[in-house]
Amino acid sequence: MSENRAELVKERIKLQESLREHIAKHGFDYQEYVNPPADSWIAQYQKRIKEIDGVLSPELRYWKG
Repeated sequence: MSENRAELVKERIKLQESLREHIAKHGFDYQEYVNPPADSWIAQYQKRIKEIDGVLSPELRYWKG
């Protein structure tokens, strides 16, 4: 499991680097980032980041007594 997590961390870092490169090349469009078209590069990026984050840092569940 820890090996898989390490691979996910590496993939997440590569995704973040690709986002920086994308912004450097195309500029930052806030509207596209907040509400990306379904088939856009940003939408695919956000989907994969969310999947990785779901594994690396799952939602906290609080105990209510």
